[in-house]
Parts: sequence; structure tokens; C-alpha cells
Amino acid sequence: MFIQSTTLSQSIKKISFKKITVDENLSSAYVRKSVQDKNGFIWIATQDGLNKYDGNSIIQFTKHSTNLQRQILGSDCFDMNYKMGDSLLYVINSYDGLNCIDINTNCVSKKISNSDLSKSKSEEWLKSMTRINNSLFIATNNKIITLNTVDNKTTKTLDLNLEKGNTITEIFIYKNYVAAILTSGEIMFYNFDLSFKFKQQIKTNKALRNVNKYFLKNNYLWLTFNEGLQIHDLENPLLDKTSEYLKGIPEFIFKLQTSGISIQNEDLYFANTLGCFVYNFKSNEFNLLQNATDESLKDFLNGAFHFLFTNNNLFVSGITGVAEIKTKQIPFSTFYKDEVNKTKIENCYAIKKIKNLIFTATENAFYSTDMNTGNIKMLLPNTFVYSFCEIEPNKILVSSTNRLSVLVNGKELASTEIYPELEPIKKDLFIGIEKINDSIIFLASESGTGLYKWNIKNHLLINYNAKSIPAFSNNLINNFYYEGHSKLLIVGELFIEEFDIIKNTIQILFSKEILEKRKADVFMDICSTKNNYWVAAYGLGIIKLGKDFKIQKIIGIDEGLNNVGCYKIFQSSDSLITLTTNNGLSVYNIIQDKVSNFFKKDGLNGNVFNELSGYKEGDSIYIGGLKGFTVFTTKNYNTNKRAPLLYWSNINVDAVNKSIDTTNLFFKEFDITTNYSRVRINFSSINFNNPTRVNYWYRIKELGNNWIDIKNQNFIDLIGISPGKYTLEVKAANEDGVECEPISLKLHFLPKWYQTLLFKILLGLLISTLLYILYRFRVKQLEKIIVVRQKISQNLHDDIGSTLSAINMYTQVAKLQPQQNDFLNSIESNTHDVLDKLDDIIWSTNPKNDKFSNLLNRMETFAYPLCKANGVLFKLENSNDLDQVKISETIRQNVFLIFKEAINNALKYANCNQINTILSIKNKTLICTITDNGKGFDTALHTERNGLLNMQLRAKELKGNCVIASKFTEGATVTIQIPL
Repeated sequence: MFIQSTTLSQSIKKISFKKITVDENLSSAYVRKSVQDKNGFIWIATQDGLNKYDGNSIIQFTKHSTNLQRQILGSDCFDMNYKMGDSLLYVINSYDGLNCIDINTNCVSKKISNSDLSKSKSEEWLKSMTRINNSLFIATNNKIITLNTVDNKTTKTLDLNLEKGNTITEIFIYKNYVAAILTSGEIMFYNFDLSFKFKQQIKTNKALRNVNKYFLKNNYLWLTFNEGLQIHDLENPLLDKTSEYLKGIPEFIFKLQTSGISIQNEDLYFANTLGCFVYNFKSNEFNLLQNATDESLKDFLNGAFHFLFTNNNLFVSGITGVAEIKTKQIPFSTFYKDEVNKTKIENCYAIKKIKNLIFTATENAFYSTDMNTGNIKMLLPNTFVYSFCEIEPNKILVSSTNRLSVLVNGKELASTEIYPELEPIKKDLFIGIEKINDSIIFLASESGTGLYKWNIKNHLLINYNAKSIPAFSNNLINNFYYEGHSKLLIVGELFIEEFDIIKNTIQILFSKEILEKRKADVFMDICSTKNNYWVAAYGLGIIKLGKDFKIQKIIGIDEGLNNVGCYKIFQSSDSLITLTTNNGLSVYNIIQDKVSNFFKKDGLNGNVFNELSGYKEGDSIYIGGLKGFTVFTTKNYNTNKRAPLLYWSNINVDAVNKSIDTTNLFFKEFDITTNYSRVRINFSSINFNNPTRVNYWYRIKELGNNWIDIKNQNFIDLIGISPGKYTLEVKAANEDGVECEPISLKLHFLPKWYQTLLFKILLGLLISTLLYILYRFRVKQLEKIIVVRQKISQNLHDDIGSTLSAINMYTQVAKLQPQQNDFLNSIESNTHDVLDKLDDIIWSTNPKNDKFSNLLNRMETFAYPLCKANGVLFKLENSNDLDQVKISETIRQNVFLIFKEAINNALKYANCNQINTILSIKNKTLICTITDNGKGFDTALHTERNGLLNMQLRAKELKGNCVIASKFTEGATVTIQIPL
């Protein structure tokens, strides 16, 4: 938080500062040095790590960092070296070695151990660094090591062979020499060519020891010691130039313990036990920038080691952190408590400047504040003061609870003791008292009795209200504003009226009804500029009126106001309007049509102001709040025309069972894994002028061209983005709305495996293959159906057709020879034969008969009655449990027909008395054996018989075989083997 000192003298600049300590995540309070890189970031070297600072947050580089990319060799970062424009920052750890930091990626790109640097087994304390071209010079206690920054290899080492107790403190480059400042006070110069030849030696005052810091400008070397400050002309080293060079600085300053020094343009900055000083070489003006006795900066300045300038900010590094000091005067000064008298101003209800003092009215006392010394004096204790006004020299009219009194040279008297004409209003309470000329004073009543006009010279008191002549529209008055030329503008709750104090007329200029649908709770205050009036309307904002009191514009939340709880309004300058609210201060730039909002963090005494507490004189506006008051010096208010520097900070991808976090300020493209659940994209903006008030917008061009306002949130979360390529753009604006150019990042959300083109092609091929397989299966099924139909057709044609033809022929003959019964018998026989064949066809084509048990039943149903009728014993055996085994229609039909043919042949020709049939399945092959005990036959003589050939052909169709074996007197065996 920026803080304003309250005890500075007029010669001291009004400054603000910000503390950067371990509370802000600094790795250690003991800061050795700070530098700024080409991207605008501040790098802070501490006793326990390195820190990168952007004005809002800090990234740490430490020895024990869990992020290996930010893990450095040691803890104590003793010195840093950075050459503007480079991408590498060099950092030495006292006993551990050298670290090379990539400033763009926040990664430690290389580490060189102490032993590799010094080429020595003994520990060397690394203390200081300097650089020229590609040579980096590193000083240890007694040596100067030269490192080539191209290949990071040591090229040469110079051993100074110093006496015990004398060590190198700092090294620097001067012309063609590397110079070493020793603790003894000596300065040794050496050529930095291959010879490292000794050039010269400068001896400082023998009494001076313990060099703290140095600064080199032109030929002058500035040295700070525990015992003081010295300046040496390196071209005339024997002459002490201190007093001659700094004519405007008191001589005793040079003898105080001095801890840090720096020069920026024509200004010299240094810190000692008294504080932080600035000296201008041209004007010889010497000022105390900040007093070390101020508790808020004491620890910083007493131990300040290093100064760093960035635009309008000065970073002072010391033993308790970093003080970020604004070197330009700031527009806000705050006053709350007197550090000496321990007096506090609580809840400031009214405020006015009278001569050189600021008077404040509160709920418990009346105070005066000396702006030069910060001294706060209580004038009226235990008094609730509402308003006051200086009515005559050294006489202040004070309106407090139940009394109207006059403060005369610090002494309170009843108002009627001096001004008897005030008797009617001596117990009234007034929200405003203003003297508009040398004789007229107006008092606005809080109790609803209207407005009083008091002529202090002729002692005349007149009351104007809703019933007077002339009359106001209402007795409730919130404020009044004297425009000059005898015109007093009265601000009531519902109206604004003009009171011409010369013509003694009142007319309504503006009322709430004119607002129509745009409603305001109450009018609070009014001010004017050359061409306009400006009304503070509580609940609505600022109403801009023309001189004819017609509405020209309303400035509300949509136009940039942070809050519409409006109170006091002032003309800050020709182009600025200042408004106090119940949550911050708003400044409206008339020319730019922009609103800037300010809060406690920006230097105000608080965020809440009291509705009547405000006063303007010259370039200053005095406004009271809950804790003291703020002085807004409008001439110090400048628009920040520098756009923020915007960079990608890091991208964090949350994926299944892992998280990816990567950093690169200049990301151009980034691939996001398929199994991500959330992508957080962080960005950093550099705006040290007001880092907390940077606003951000973003858009994803493929999803829309409208910019999305995310206020001061410096990250974006992306969830549920479909696979594809997207362009993310982010832009930022400073506190005054100055925008930077958008930065762009190409994001490629990789598809999941099932969303890739290859998968879609393979899926298409798989579906095509499956469809083709289904198609071929369907074709085969249709082919099978065709085969079955053809077979049925063939069976019907061959078996049934021929038999029916015979029946038809016998029928014709029977008609011609009715007396012949043989033809009728033939018809009967053939009809039975047709029925049997039809039954076989129907049975074989019925899918319900696909089980093996159906085949067994069919065999038994056919053979058993037929054999019994012929006196033959029939046996059917099933060697396996085949009842539930399924067989195809073709196998079932053909096996049955072969079996049927074999039974018929045995009954017709074998003259047997027993037939045995055995069925089994072995190795996925159906085996059916039919054996009779008849007379047998010579198989060689009967191979041409149609029945036997048909049996073998049927087996062959099924890719099986039918073997017929027989011998005379030994019966016959038919063996069928059909693969399933």
C-alpha cells in the first residue's frame, strides 16, 4: 500500500512509497541488489534467493525450490550482472557458484560451480561482478576471474595476493581497466587484457574503511563508507573532489555513515543515517527525499545498499526489503494523526482551510492541522461539530449540537454574545455556512427550517423557506453553491433553484421530474465550468447540464464511475471534475470523456468520505473521511500516458494425474494435451506507476470478435474447448485507460484419440468392412436359400414330379381299363411314396429340426416300424450325448436320406434279421455306421447300382465320404463320415 508521510517540512518532496518485504513473498528481507531487465521486470537478489517482481507478484528462485527450473546453486545471491538487451541474467552465490537465468522463460539455463570457476579446491567467496563485451569479471576475496560469456569458460584468473584481513569489496570497469576496491580503502587498477598488468593505485583517507557501495559517472568515482562519502577524479586520483563537486550539500553530510548511492540524469541519490537525499547538480538544490526518523522507512534507509531507477520510481534495497519510492510528487497527501502529540482526526464531517491551517469538524472535537509540520491541535473537545466558517478575522462561527458559537482566537463564546441578531437560530444545526462577500453569510439548516441570509454588517438575519416571499419549493436543503454575480444555486433533495440575492428572486432551474426514467435518490452538490453545470446525484452519478440546465450527459457506472453514492463535486481544473463518494474518489476528464477512480491503495486516507466534508482552494481540494483527511493537489495530477508492458507469464495445464506448468514471456504457439481438464493462462503487465489498477480484456477470435472485460484479473481459465486451432488475444490498459497493443497466442487443442482424422479414417474403414462383411453374409445367406430352393425344386421335380407323372399315367390307363385293379394299386403305392417324400422334404427344411435329437427321432420313426413289419430287429445307438448338438439342414437331410437308402437296401436284398445303427461325433466329424447280418454281396459287382452311387454322391456333396463294406455270408456295413 502506498503511504504518505505526515511530518515533512516544506522543503521535502511529497512522495509515496511501497514496501516490498517477506510479506509480499520476497525470499528474504536482506536485499543486496536489484536490476531491471529489458522486459521491464525487477530482479531482486537477497540473502536467501533471487526474486522476479512485476509490481504485483514475485517469483522466487531458491536453492530448495521444488521447481527444478528455478533452482539455483546456493542461498545468498551476493551480486547480479545484467546487460540491457540480453536474455541472460548472471547471479553469483557467495560460496556456491554462478547461475545463468533466462529472463524470458524464468529458467536457470546454466550453473557453474565455485570450484569450476576458480579452478581451486579451496572455497572462494564470490563477492562482486562486472562485465564488458563478452567478458564477465567475478571477484572473490583475493582473485579476479574472467569468464567468457559465449562458452561460459574461465579464460584467466588474477590473484591479488592481498594481505590477511584485506579483501576485495567491489570491482568495476574503467576505460581499459578492471578496478578492485579493497576493504583497506585502496583501489587497484589492472589491464583486462591477457597480462592483467597492474596500472595504478588510489589510496583513500586512511580513516575510511568498509566500503559499502560505489557509483561511477564519467571520470568520477563515488564511494560510500561506514564513515562517510567520498568523490574521486580518476584522472586526478590524488585530489579529493567531494566538497568542490557538491557545493550545495552541508559538509557534515559527508562524514555520516553512508550506505548506498546512485545518479539518475542530473540527480544524485544517496542514503545515510539521516535519511534518503536527492541533490541536483545543475541547481545545487539539496533535499531530503525521506526522513529516516519516519518509522515507516527508517529500517529501509538506515541500511540501504542499492538504488535502482525505473521511470518515475526509485527502488531502494536494504536490510529489511525494498522500498519502492515515487520520485515525482504525487497528487494525494493524507493527514490522520500527530505522531508527537498522538492526536487523531476521526470521522471528519466538515473541512476548510483558513490561512495556513486546515480546520476539521468531527463527531467528537474540532481540530486545526498545520500542513507544514503535521501538528494537529484540538480546539473544542467533546463537541459534535457539523459546519463552520471564518466570518471575520480570527472569528470562526461553529455549528455544533444544540449550539451556535464563535471561536475567537481559540476561545469559544456563545454566538449571541457577539452577534445578538443570531438569537433565533442559536440552537439550530447547520449543514453549511458560507461567507460569499465581505458582509453576506448564508446558513443552510439541517433541521428543515430553510436558508438564512445574514448581513454581518447591518446585523440583519432573514429566513427563506417554503412559506417565505420569495419561497423555496421545499425546506430540505442539502447544499448551496455561490456562482458569483449575485446568483446562489440551492441544491435541495428534489430540485435545484437559483436565488438572486440582489433581485431577491427564486426560480426552479432543475428538478427530478426532468430525469424521467433515470432516477436519482437525492441531489447532493453542484459546481460549474465555463459551459456547464455538474450535479452530484446520489444513486445516479454525475449529471452534466448546459447553461440552460438541459441534460447533456449522465456519467454513471456504465461510463466508468466506480460508485454512484455521490457526495461533493468540484471543478478540479478546466478539464477535470472531482467527485467524492461512499467508496472512493472519482476524477472525470471532460476532454477525454474518461473516469479514473482512486482508493486507499492509491494514497487516499480511506475509501469512505463524509457527504458534506469537502473544500476547494486554488489547486487543492480538501476532503474528509473516517480516518483524517486527504489533500488532492490537482496540479500534481497527471495522466499516465505510458501503456503497460504486457507478457505471457505462464501456462498451466491440469491433466489426468499430472499438471504441466511452463513459462515463456514470448509464447507464440502452444499445444494442449488431449486429456486436459483446465488450462490457466497467466499474463503479467508492467506498470509500476499504479500496478494494481491495470485492466485486462481478452478474446478468442474463432469464438467471437468482442473483447471480454476481466477487470484486474491477470489470468484466463479455459475449460471445455473443442479440439481445434484458436487465436487468443489479450490487451491491457493503465489506470488512465491507455491501452497497449494486444498480444497473441496460437492455441492448438489436440483431439482425443477418437477425435483424430486417422481414427475417423480407420473407423470409416472398419464400418465399411463390417458393412461389406454383412453384405457378403447376406449374399451367402441368399445363395444358401437359393440352393435350398433349387434343391427343393429339384427334389420336387425329380422325386415328386416323376411319381406324380406315374400316378397320372396309371390314372389314364385305369380309366381305359377300369376292371384292372393293379393300376389302382400302383396309384395307391405311388401316392404313399409321394407323401413320404413330401414329409421328408418338409422335415428337412423345417429349422425346428436342427437338433441332433430330431435326426435320431426321424431315423427311429422311419426304420423301427419298417424293420418290425419285415421281422427284422432294429437298434439305434448314440455313443455321445448328441441330443442338443445342432446340425445344418443340408447335413441332416442328406444323412437321413443315406440312412434311409441303406435301410431299404438291407430289407430288400440282405435277407437279414437284425440291423444296427451307431452315431457318434469325433474331431468335429459326424460318423454314422449301419450294419446288417444278412447274406452280404460283392461290392465290386454292385458299384454301379443307383442306390449305392446316390449314397456316395450325397456324402461327397457334404465334403465327406460313404464307405460300403460287405462279404458273402457276413452282411454289409455302410459308414458315413461328414465334417460338421
